[in-house]
Amino acid sequence: KRDVDTLNVGSIAAALAVMIVIYSSMLTSFALRRSAGLAPLFMIIGACEGAKYFLADMSMLTINAEHSIAVSSSIFFTASLVIMIFLYRREGVTAVRPLAWCFVAVALLLAAVVELLANDAQMARGLHSVQRITVGTVLLLIDFGAVIVLFNLLARRINDWLASMCALIPVLIMDTLMYRAFSGNLSDGSMHTVDIVSKLIVAVVYVSMNSLYHRFIERPQSTSTLATTSDVFALLTYQDRIRALEHDLHLDALTQAYNRRYLDSIASEQLTLNQRRGVNTALLMIDVDYFKAVNDAHGHSVGDVVLKHVVARIRACIRHGDVIARYGGEEFVVILTDIAAPRAVQVGEAICQEISNSPLYLDSGKLLSVTVSIGVARSPFDGKTLPQLCLRADRRLYKAKQSGRNRVIALDSSAEQVA
Repeated sequence: KRDVDTLNVGSIAAALAVMIVIYSSMLTSFALRRSAGLAPLFMIIGACEGAKYFLADMSMLTINAEHSIAVSSSIFFTASLVIMIFLYRREGVTAVRPLAWCFVAVALLLAAVVELLANDAQMARGLHSVQRITVGTVLLLIDFGAVIVLFNLLARRINDWLASMCALIPVLIMDTLMYRAFSGNLSDGSMHTVDIVSKLIVAVVYVSMNSLYHRFIERPQSTSTLATTSDVFALLTYQDRIRALEHDLHLDALTQAYNRRYLDSIASEQLTLNQRRGVNTALLMIDVDYFKAVNDAHGHSVGDVVLKHVVARIRACIRHGDVIARYGGEEFVVILTDIAAPRAVQVGEAICQEISNSPLYLDSGKLLSVTVSIGVARSPFDGKTLPQLCLRADRRLYKAKQSGRNRVIALDSSAEQVA
């Protein structure tokens, strides 16, 4: 009996050490997200999910002659739920969905491994069947949604520690009972109790580590910024649609180029990021020549066709990652990232040539020639912000207009340089 007690104490201490090391690694990888992103955290979580199945039958902790605890399930499964609450509290509901896809990917990988090792009993003995892996993953995804909703309802009324535990308790009980029902072990009530209690104890340790992180390393967002329950369902279910709507808000309805909203927000931030990285950026201000005359002579419908034609020809001359946006009226801005000054001028000249060599055939059978004038500015030489670059490029565009149109100007006159 003394040997059994010693073994249990040693096993419990080892399990506690494993818990602390695993969850500390998750919190550490999250703390480094600004430089490394969330990928390292997802890799650790995915590895833990795989270990949960692989070690299931090799990590049983004996309580007495009749009861034992699946240590891997208690440690790894509970860690997945608690870190999900932590992610939601820190990064919002949009960080939860990639985590859910991470578990789906791990489940598919494990199922493939099980099938490959099906004939090798010695190697596959630690892995569950494909059916159990599938059921476990589906239950985990259901648990994710339930925990988020419960935590979201409670976090506005009580502190984070209590909200987390109150959200976890019913989910852990539900998951344990449902998984045991699938496994055909629902009749042994004492086993359910032991399994649930072990997971709750592990949850207390993990949630307490969350609280320590919030207190000493990085405070979480205010509860007032958490999504409403209806928002949670909407974001989890319709995230792709929301992203599509956000994308549409940044597009010009006529030409499908980006609009001023995009330039003022995302493009401006990208320019700042390029500055920090030491990457040169060029801005081309493009104006359609004699556009008012086109509208007066042929009507605004033809003018719309001209604008769409110009955007299509510009796209043919720039790289996939470059940005084209409608600045206003018949003016467009092209942002070229990581490009030398001579090459930026060559791109401008290629745009001029492409458009002038691509006349429009109108419905009336007439041929309409279109040309553009372009002013070029470079960052950081001509300015460090988007308004500064636009101002300098617009000056050069005006000079291109004065010089006869259908040309590119990339250098200021001496007078402009003094100004």
